[in-house]
Amino acid sequence: MGWRMSRDIPARLLLASGRTSCSVRQCEVGRSAHGQEWRRHHHDRHPHRALRRWDDRQLSLRGRRAGGHRPARSPLPGRRLRGLRGGPGRERFTVHTMERRGRGGSGPQGDGYSIARECEDVLAVQSETGASLLVGHSYGGLIALEVARNNDSFAKAAVYEPGVSIDGSMPVDWMPGYEKKFADGKRLDALVQFTLADAPARIRRIPPWLMKAMVGLLMIIQPGYRQMLDLLLQNAREWEEVARLDSSYENYQEVSASVLLLYGGRSDSKAVDLMVERLPAVIPRCETKEFPELDHFGIERTAPRTVAQVVGDYFLK
Repeated sequence: MGWRMSRDIPARLLLASGRTSCSVRQCEVGRSAHGQEWRRHHHDRHPHRALRRWDDRQLSLRGRRAGGHRPARSPLPGRRLRGLRGGPGRERFTVHTMERRGRGGSGPQGDGYSIARECEDVLAVQSETGASLLVGHSYGGLIALEVARNNDSFAKAAVYEPGVSIDGSMPVDWMPGYEKKFADGKRLDALVQFTLADAPARIRRIPPWLMKAMVGLLMIIQPGYRQMLDLLLQNAREWEEVARLDSSYENYQEVSASVLLLYGGRSDSKAVDLMVERLPAVIPRCETKEFPELDHFGIERTAPRTVAQVVGDYFLK
């Protein structure tokens, strides 16, 4: 059908830096009883690391070595972005994959969650890795644009269908029912409500009872999908941020990085159409690239290597 369940329960973000050592440095940051910040470093020969922030929330970061003298890039969540870690880009870049708050080895979102905290995390990773290139998908793309405002740490960014709501193009009227179902312990029903609300028009015509059966079957066939049930609360908080930032896209005139705006020709989304129309008009240095045969998940499932090739070529220009 060209569309897949649960478009916006994203997982990771990618960054790229100029580090070329085969070791991955682990850093822990904290505060002493007297309020003084402490920092501890050591080297880890395994391609995994964790950064511990001063607030004691753990941020999980996986480093991938490209070998030789390669620039590094950091991907932010949107979903798994596997092609950017293991495809053509891996041969040309050192890629650091960051798992956002509430996912993987990272700590919880915590009280007072906002996209500003995600931006703080990205900058903490950037500081440790020296990454100057940024990749984000969906909500991760929104974070990438926000963190690039008034910030010259990143030279270039590639965002695939970032979660930018313009004139209510990403509505949240489904959230009260979703939150009630979640509170009542009906997690699958909550996921179905979100899935239908966020889907293209042709999918929204499916009755909820049938969609529930389809989603349940999918979770049996592909058990990995069950993790979506554990991300419902995180998903709601992220969508609250999307709604809060609705129509604030003109702020992206403050982005100094060169931006590549990527999108799928089969996404069938008003939000994507408005993004492609409005964002290049406000981001000072912005190029667009359409993938006619891809949808919202093209970067992560359908053709990750194809997208990775385009992103890599753009970063090396």
